Amino acid sequence: MKRRTFIAGLGSAAAWPLAACSQQDSRVRALQLQILRLQAGGAAEKIGLFIKEIESQMSWTTQLTWSASAIEQRRFDGLRLLRQEPAITVFRQLDPSGKQRFLTSRLGMVSGDDEHDYSHEPKFTEAVTKKFYYGPVYFESAVYLERDPPSPT
Repeated sequence: MKRRTFIAGLGSAAAWPLAACSQQDSRVRALQLQILRLQAGGAAEKIGLFIKEIESQMSWTTQLTWSASAIEQRRFDGLRLLRQEPAITVFRQLDPSGKQRFLTSRLGMVSGDDEHDYSHEPKFTEAVTKKFYYGPVYFESAVYLERDPPSPT
């Protein structure tokens, strides 16, 4: 065999592992993409369940009809909701005309007797027309809340 033929044969023999490696890389990438899609689907399902739980916890706070005598019960329900659901950090209740009647927060002191008028804001008008409103969601990275803290041993 001539030297040129031998070198050409070596060149094509060396290209085969590179082609195989390239195919393997594309398979690995496809598997990684599939894994990421499954993880994203699992995360979306967990978020959906989390929102349903929040909705469930909040639903009993809206059962009372508005009256002057029920405001203390509403305050109690709001404080109980904050205790039961660590993900809720601020709770405010508006009357049917859009005026704030109660505000409390687990993050700091708030003036709960302020009768701010929300009647022209989208958070109130959307809630009236659609029967619900989702406010902004904030992630508190410095705070770690546990439902069942570990017992000391």
